[in-house]
This record gives sequence, C-alpha cells and structure tokens, in this order.
Amino acid sequence: GMKVALVLGADEVVSAQVAVKDLVSGEQVTVARADVPKKVQEMLASMVSSDITAGFGNMVAVAQ
Repeated sequence: GMKVALVLGADEVVSAQVAVKDLVSGEQVTVARADVPKKVQEMLASMVSSDITAGFGNMVAVAQ
C-alpha cells in the first residue's frame, strides 16, 4: 500500500508549500516545494529502518 501522501491544497499553493503525510505513523509536516523529495526520502528511509529493526527484534525473540 501507499506509505506517503502529498497534499497540495489552496493554502499550500498560496504559501508555495506541500504537506507530506506519513500514512504509517500519521505524522504530517509542511515543507517548501523544493524540500519535498528530501522529506519523502527521509520518511521512506525511516520506514525501512524501522522494518529492519523490527525484523531483527522478531528474530532475536524467536531464537531465544
């Protein structure tokens, strides 16, 4: 499923910003349009890191 959503409403258009929402955690931040790719990459990297950490935690629990 989708992990990140971009919201570009009337307020964002006027302020030259975009709301970036993490659909997993529900966190939403507003960033300058130029910063959107970086923010999306950060969010996706954080999700991958969390998935990997959770996977290792599950492996340790099973091994015990």
